[in-house]
Amino acid sequence: MKLRLDSSKCQGHAMCNAISEELFPIDEHGYASFDVIDVPEDAIELARAGVDTCPEGAISIIDD
Repeated sequence: MKLRLDSSKCQGHAMCNAISEELFPIDEHGYASFDVIDVPEDAIELARAGVDTCPEGAISIIDD
């Protein structure tokens, strides 16, 4: 499983980062700062929660 960020949609709410700082790193302005990340098996639930919590729908799941 991978996650993709559409940085043009991110508004810096940082709700994803509150779910997991490791999966959803943010920059010094509070915006998510990743493009595509691989999700470890033991973090899939956290990844899905982070996607669901984004009010802008900026993070999507890529199944592989």
